[in-house]
Amino acid sequence: MKKNTILSLIAFIVILTSCGKENATPTNELTGKWKLTSYYYSAGGPITWQNASPDSLKTVEFNDDGNLGGNVYNKYSKYTLKDSVIITFTGVTGVAAQNYSYQLKNNELILSPAGPIMCIEGCGSKYVKIP
Repeated sequence: MKKNTILSLIAFIVILTSCGKENATPTNELTGKWKLTSYYYSAGGPITWQNASPDSLKTVEFNDDGNLGGNVYNKYSKYTLKDSVIITFTGVTGVAAQNYSYQLKNNELILSPAGPIMCIEGCGSKYVKIP
C-alpha cells in the first residue's frame, strides 16, 4: 500500500511539473525583426546550408503582443511559443496552424517545419536579427 502511494505521488509530481510549458510568453531574444541569411533542404542527398541572396529582403518579425509580421510567413498573422523548442504560427482564416522547431543561438534564429507540414528529407531557414 505504501509503495503505491509513493508511486502515485511521484506520478502526480511529474505530471504537475510537466504542465505550464504551453503558451509561453515571447522572449526578448525572439521579439524583433529577422532577415533570412540561409536555408537548407535535401533532395535525397546531403543537407547543406545555401546562402540567401545578399540583397534578399525576406524577413520575419515577432512582436511582443504575439503578432507575426514580415514577408516570409505571410499566410500567418500570429505566433505562440508552445515551449522552448516549438513555435506555432496561426491567424489567417482557413489556414491550419503550423508548428516550427526553433533554435536561438548567437543572435541567429533557425526555423524548421515541425508539423503538420514537414519536410521528408529535412529543411529549414536561418535568420539574423536586424538591429
